[in-house]
Amino acid sequence: MSSFSKGQMPMDKIAVVTDSVANIPAELVEKYDIHVVPCLVAFGQEVFRDGVDMTPTEFYRRFRESDDLPTTSVPSMGEFLSLYRRLSGEAEGIVSIHLSNKLSATVELARGASKMLPDIPIRVIDTHNAAMAQG
Repeated sequence: MSSFSKGQMPMDKIAVVTDSVANIPAELVEKYDIHVVPCLVAFGQEVFRDGVDMTPTEFYRRFRESDDLPTTSVPSMGEFLSLYRRLSGEAEGIVSIHLSNKLSATVELARGASKMLPDIPIRVIDTHNAAMAQG
């Protein structure tokens, strides 16, 4: 069952998922085993996975030097499906915490992916925030 109410999720091992907009420091991601789905950042025709292909330092350097303003886009549904499937073999359930649906469609993609995997207990949370406040 992909959606569950309070008290229904087993507590043995819960996988935590968020998106790169959370900007959680790498040491905390590693320490708490947080799984980060990268959003996309584009400068002109060049597209980067946030936190994977481009560091914050590189982003700000390009921002200062580029004639193109950056644009962003959400991760693909496939990113969520792939990660949720992998985590289902490692955890009893998944909590997927994302930036506000008022700012991005990321949380809706995560919900859509969770509905496509009804046998995996996944709780998708809209934080109504962005950046570290969402984590």
